[in-house]
This record gives sequence, structure tokens and C-alpha cells, in this order.
Amino acid sequence: MNTYLQIIVTALIIATPTLAKAYTPEDLHYLTEAIYFEARSESVYGQLAVGTVILNRVASKRFPNTIKGVVTHTKYPGRLHLCQFSYRCDGRHERMYNIKSKIKIGTLAIIILDGYRYLGIGCSTYYHSTGVSPYWSRVFNKVSTVGKHIFYKDST
Repeated sequence: MNTYLQIIVTALIIATPTLAKAYTPEDLHYLTEAIYFEARSESVYGQLAVGTVILNRVASKRFPNTIKGVVTHTKYPGRLHLCQFSYRCDGRHERMYNIKSKIKIGTLAIIILDGYRYLGIGCSTYYHSTGVSPYWSRVFNKVSTVGKHIFYKDST
């Protein structure tokens, strides 16, 4: 069995299915893109956790109710480094050059869209890299660290 497939199967053992709703090709594109740029170098667990945060945000009343809306959300359009997902406003064109990674992450995105979520982060709707300490991290409750990301939930 393919090693990546074995890892996905293992990840599903620690994930839980939720009630999945129908998704569109646009949903798959934006979820794949976000996981690719935010967690491509992470294990499948880290990738699943990042994808889970995106779907947790879609389910939250505090964020847009679509995957595209969540991924592209910003209060400051056109300004560098002031958006929810840093790769979306870093001034570079989003192009997934590593086709092998894109295919693997796209497969995982389908699994997430089919209703699987990473249990280890619960209802987290925020995360950041372990290499930074954003001001907002003091406002939310830390839930877990998965790979190079720290996950938080709203304190309310």
C-alpha cells in the first residue's frame, strides 16, 4: 500500500466523521489550496488539522459560511499580510507547483469534505505556526499543538 495512503488511513482512525454536506469543485479547490500553502510540509495529521479548522470556521457564525469565504476573508483588501491566511496576502501569485503534493493534499481535502475532522483540535477555529507569536494568541484558549502549528478555540 502507498505510504501516504497508509498515513491517511491511520489519520482517519483518529478522525471522526461528521455530517457532511454537498461540496462543490470550488470548495475542493480552496480547501486544497489552503492546506497546500499552510501545511504542505506537515504530516497528514497537521494537514488534516488545518483542514479541520477551515471547516470549523465555515460552521461558525463568526466567519463566512463557505470555504472560499473563509480562505479569502480579510478586513483589509489589498493590504499585505493582513488576512486570515497569510499566503493569500503575501503579494505572491498562488500556484501549486508541486503536483505530487497537490494530488496528495487534494485527496485529503476530499476526505475532509466527506465529513472527517481531526479530533485532536476539537472545535479550534484559529491556529498559527510555532515560529510566530501573534497578539491574538493570548486572547484564545490553546487546544493543541500538531506539528508546527498551535491550535486555539474562542474563549467564549
